[in-house]
Amino acid sequence: MPRDGNLGVDVLKKFRIVFDYTNNVMYLISSLGFGESFEHDMSGLEYYATGNGFSHIIIARVEPGSPGDKAGLEEDDEITAINFKPVSSMTLEQIDEIFRSRDNRILFLDVYHDQKFTTLITLKRRI
Repeated sequence: MPRDGNLGVDVLKKFRIVFDYTNNVMYLISSLGFGESFEHDMSGLEYYATGNGFSHIIIARVEPGSPGDKAGLEEDDEITAINFKPVSSMTLEQIDEIFRSRDNRILFLDVYHDQKFTTLITLKRRI
């Protein structure tokens, strides 16, 4: 099923969320960062952190036709470094920031899928 995006921490941190269980209602109340702009992911990758200290970044899904797809990335690939910096030394938020940093930015990714390889991905504004 195609997706238009996801609702992540960058959107949710702009709100205070209140659940009114009695009336089956959820309220989103703007918070301090509400007016700040942000970019959406430009890689087409959905990934998660796992392992000891959450130091392994595993690709869960690659959007067809996206920069990640064009770079040859696949589900279950492990990203081990971005621009020669090990992902184990970065937080998930720092990795998210890299993947939404700038349209047409070229990144070097070290990836493991049966063997280690390096690929280039060119970020592309998708929305």
